[in-house]
Amino acid sequence: CAADALDGQCCSVCICDFEEGETIRKLECGHCYHQACIDKWFGRSVLCPNCKQVVPNADSSCTACGAS
Repeated sequence: CAADALDGQCCSVCICDFEEGETIRKLECGHCYHQACIDKWFGRSVLCPNCKQVVPNADSSCTACGAS
């Protein structure tokens, strides 16, 4: 789920394309978001913005899925 592997896809929180070098988070459900976007989202909700699945430990750190 590194940004270069997501060519043509975008973060559904901010609706911006993933760019090389950006930090991306992949949730357990498989959806990827910009780290800053999903961290802010989890301040409001513990659900994945796409599939509405409950994200375990949404209020703590997630697993980064690409860049550090």
